[in-house]
Amino acid sequence: MNDFNINSLEKLCSDFYLETNEQERNSLGQALYSFLESPGNFRNVFSLLSQSTHSHLLYLSISSITKLLSSEWKSFSLQERTMIYQTLFSMLFNPQDKASYLIGGISKALARVCRLGWIEIEEIKRQTFTIENLIGQNISLLSSGFKFYEELISEIGEPIKGRSLSLNRKIAVCFRDEALGSIFSYSLITLSIKMQELPRNLLSSILSCIHMCLNFDFLGISSDETSEDSLCLQVPMAWKAHFENPRIFDVLEFIVLNGHSEVETLALRVLNHAGAVRKSIFSGNVDVKKNYIAKYLKTTEFIMRNKKLEHDSLFEFVNAVKRFLMNFTLKDVSEVEIFDTWMQTLATFSLGLYTKEEAIVSGIESSMLVWNYLAFEGHHQLPQKKPQLCQFIIGLFKAFLDCTIGNVNPEILSIDNETELRDHIEMISNLSLYYYGDVTKILEEAFMDRLNKCEFIGTEQQAKFAWMIAIASGFVSLRDGKNNDIEVRMDALLIQLVFQTISKIPEAIDCLETSYLLFFTGLTKAYINSSYEKLWFVLDSTQNSSDIIISRLLTPILEKCFKNLSSMSSERITKYSIELFEQLAKGYYSNKIMVKNELMQSFLLQYKTYPLYLNNPKLRFRIFNSLALLWVNKDLSTPLSTFLAPMSEHLSLLIKSPDSQLYEIIFRELEGIVFGLQNQKIYNEFFEWFYDKFNIIMVACQNFLYNDKVMDSVLKFILELVYSRNARIKFDLASSFGVVLFKNLSNVINGYGKVIIDNSRSVDFFKTFYGRIKKLIGIMMQLLSGGYVPFGVFEVYGDTCLIESLRTCFLILDTIPRTEITSYVKLLDNIYDFLELVCKSHMKTFFTQMDPLCYSQLMMYMINGVRSNLMKHCVCTANCTGYLCEYIIKVSQKESNEKQMVSRTLAEYPMVITELFEVIIEVIVLEDSTFMWSLSKPLLGLIIVNEHRFEEIKRFVVAKATNNVETQGKLYEALSSLMNGVSRTMESKNKERFAKNFSSLRQVLSNLNN
Repeated sequence: MNDFNINSLEKLCSDFYLETNEQERNSLGQALYSFLESPGNFRNVFSLLSQSTHSHLLYLSISSITKLLSSEWKSFSLQERTMIYQTLFSMLFNPQDKASYLIGGISKALARVCRLGWIEIEEIKRQTFTIENLIGQNISLLSSGFKFYEELISEIGEPIKGRSLSLNRKIAVCFRDEALGSIFSYSLITLSIKMQELPRNLLSSILSCIHMCLNFDFLGISSDETSEDSLCLQVPMAWKAHFENPRIFDVLEFIVLNGHSEVETLALRVLNHAGAVRKSIFSGNVDVKKNYIAKYLKTTEFIMRNKKLEHDSLFEFVNAVKRFLMNFTLKDVSEVEIFDTWMQTLATFSLGLYTKEEAIVSGIESSMLVWNYLAFEGHHQLPQKKPQLCQFIIGLFKAFLDCTIGNVNPEILSIDNETELRDHIEMISNLSLYYYGDVTKILEEAFMDRLNKCEFIGTEQQAKFAWMIAIASGFVSLRDGKNNDIEVRMDALLIQLVFQTISKIPEAIDCLETSYLLFFTGLTKAYINSSYEKLWFVLDSTQNSSDIIISRLLTPILEKCFKNLSSMSSERITKYSIELFEQLAKGYYSNKIMVKNELMQSFLLQYKTYPLYLNNPKLRFRIFNSLALLWVNKDLSTPLSTFLAPMSEHLSLLIKSPDSQLYEIIFRELEGIVFGLQNQKIYNEFFEWFYDKFNIIMVACQNFLYNDKVMDSVLKFILELVYSRNARIKFDLASSFGVVLFKNLSNVINGYGKVIIDNSRSVDFFKTFYGRIKKLIGIMMQLLSGGYVPFGVFEVYGDTCLIESLRTCFLILDTIPRTEITSYVKLLDNIYDFLELVCKSHMKTFFTQMDPLCYSQLMMYMINGVRSNLMKHCVCTANCTGYLCEYIIKVSQKESNEKQMVSRTLAEYPMVITELFEVIIEVIVLEDSTFMWSLSKPLLGLIIVNEHRFEEIKRFVVAKATNNVETQGKLYEALSSLMNGVSRTMESKNKERFAKNFSSLRQVLSNLNN
């Protein structure tokens, strides 16, 4: 590269960074990247590092080198690899001033070289000592050293694509044993000695290194050294000295007390990890372990007394405390002398947190995450301290309730905090589990006091009731563990208090209405949907039957559900109302009681007359799915057709309606009904009812074929209709249902398939049609796999509906952009299932009736499937390949028109099956694929079909695998031995012999990779 080229690149780079016009900047960027990231241009780009001093050009060059290293590495000799390492190392640790972004770029590139060359370049293994010596001579290099260590640890944790898993693991193990411990030790020593001299950014870098060392994936790279819980950190035994004399706690304590923002948070993150080191690191020395626990307790106690923690720092601290207690067990921690005072400090610390509004929303902000654990484990592990712990729990809960009731308002209980609130309520309810009587009494007293005193209940007061009922919902949902009559009476009182609140506040604000629904959901989970009867007789001792009491209780609950679903309620209230209704319908006991309830019986038969204000098709689906679960209750003698009568009337009127929204809704309702039909008997009842109404699908397609929403609903319904869940679809042999079903649906597939194909060149085509393509392919897949359509009938009578449907599906596959499809995993799942079914059962139709282009498409998907990282795609491809090869071998054994057509298709695309064979061999040999056994199954068939190319493919793959002549010879011999003693047939015994030969190949590959 001459000076002019370098000067031009430097000017181009300067212009790129200074340009403000976006279009011009993009143009300059493309010009730069076309040179810097061009395949095969690595050496020219690398030479810039020694020939240019332009910081921005150097940074872009380094970034390009980092990207290209993995793909280019195999082409370098050992000498070249060492030179690359030395050049980057010298650049990074050159004492000349460099921009921080350039230091970061060089560190990343050097870390990647280290990962790629760790096994073979001895100099890399000794680099930690070299770096320490360089820093000792020039302290200004400290920042570069720790930036590099950060990048190195991160890089080693990422497996190298294209390398075997065993080799990646070997690199990580070597790094752990040869460098990670040194980095950890050096980081701790530097932090201890120079802590007060370090600038903030360097302090962050060192803390980050310590955090990454402790958080290294020890379990992922080595056999488990202990049988301990994998949640603890499996630090190597070689690091034992650092934990036997834990000076780190004093350092972390100082940083937390004097640090701010990121530094404070990082220090607490390290403290979190320090509390999670495996206990066996202290094996054989109880006193050392006890000292470590005591030191941890003292540090956390000192922080709680002297530092106000907020946001991320509080998050790290609370999690650290819980993780520490879980790791060392509460029993062992409690044996330390200062445990009692530590508990008192924790309680005082928690009391301070309760005064903040955030304590209402989050179990972190309230420290409930820790007390929840202490309450549960303390009951089991510390029976001798139960009175003391009980005193803490009761006192803290009362303080928490008083503070949060005082601070709560409608905004805090809004939908924005919904997930955190529900998690927090669960923690609070678990806290009460073994102290239920005392804790619930506090809640009930506060509840009754406010209920009796409130004359005018405004929004602020309603929010307070909403918060108390939300907590009560968690309490009442804890049915397990309530073994005495006192606790059951307390639950009965909570129920009565909630219903009193409903009668006193008939028009509730959003958060209060939500709390009602949460309470009813908890009540359903714990009592209504259970066989437990004591509660009902506490509520009403005058009745002899619990069913009557529950049914009476259900009526106002159902009324509230229907009211919320019949008015313009908020999204949250609608959601919880439907969830409650679904839970009641799906529960075994609640379902049986619901069908006896008068209000519910009316709704079951007159659902179309109820003013449900639900224009959302998804919600209609859920409502009608719940209805279907009630209709099929075995206690009801009413036939399904009676329940479906209102739907029949609606369908007959709908045929004449031009309203697209009605069609959209009705098909989601039908989908919901079919989704609830779980067995053959009830499904057949529905199908017999729907058989005469099949034309509604045709009408919808005729009138709304280009209406996306309607067709989406139609396809969803059809997909559910043809899905033989639990083998529910099985038509009588004398019935024509299977044939008629496929004939009708083939019209939908072909009709809507044409719409998709016609729009394939439109803007954002794939984003618009992705969902419907997935459903259409899914429908065809279910029809092919269901076992209820006699496809042979169509061939006998010359009906082309199957051929036309298959053609349409392959034409649709041809419209899918190759660059986008990999992101849509669910669509690919359907496609590979569909292709496997075609290869398994319809190869004759495929080769004799389909365009040869379809064969090319099939092979393209199979080649991509072999390279996929997803098991389903790879396994489906292997099965497809096996079926295809067996069919070709079988057909080729005797002369026929079918053989000629197969030969013609193979001759038109002669290289695709060879390419598939080559790719499978490559993946097996070069990538140590996780799915190797699946890929081995079609290998015999591929060798027989491609025998004339086998020798060429073997030599190509062997040359690509390694440059070592001896290794090439072993690999070639192993590949050649695959066919030892194997004849050119697909008989079972022959396959078994081939499988044994493949096991030998796999052993050779394993030895080569290691």
